[in-house]
Amino acid sequence: MTKIPLTVACLISFAPLAQAQAPTPDPWADVRFLVGEWRGSINSEEGKGTVTKSFRLILSGMFLQEKSRFDFPPQPNFPNGMVTTHASFLAQDRTRKLMLYRQHHEDYRKGSYFLAKDKSGPAKVVFEAEPSMNAPTVWSVRETWEVVSPNAFVEIIEVAQDGKTFVVQSRTAFQRRQPEAPVTKK
Repeated sequence: MTKIPLTVACLISFAPLAQAQAPTPDPWADVRFLVGEWRGSINSEEGKGTVTKSFRLILSGMFLQEKSRFDFPPQPNFPNGMVTTHASFLAQDRTRKLMLYRQHHEDYRKGSYFLAKDKSGPAKVVFEAEPSMNAPTVWSVRETWEVVSPNAFVEIIEVAQDGKTFVVQSRTAFQRRQPEAPVTKK
């Protein structure tokens, strides 16, 4: 009869230890594939060009930082060509329990998106723009990253005005940049 209370006491005393050892989920699991250097070809309303992107975890993994550079050669929309950059930060909003994606463009435009878990899946990550109170009309923006392989993804940016159907504004196919092979001396 004393074995049962002793067994229960042992199980109760080890329960917190078992809970403490449970692995914590990776907050970056949905977007960890992006970490690294990327090069792509963009086809957009502005024209065709090339894009380089880098993603890296910063500040002890609190943020995923993106840096992008767009190069458009001379073409009808840009007779002299155009180069533009932006920086973005992905962060976990613990209060709302969602991932945020904030873009900062060199022309002072900003975008704030949230991860749409209901539209995302193992091979697709979808971010939707948070509503803007400063916009004269109601614009909806959606940015989707479709995973093609561990070394390739497609970025699709779509816009819709006043509840109309989304229209693709740009599509960029990215390939992971492989590290340069070290030069060996003979």
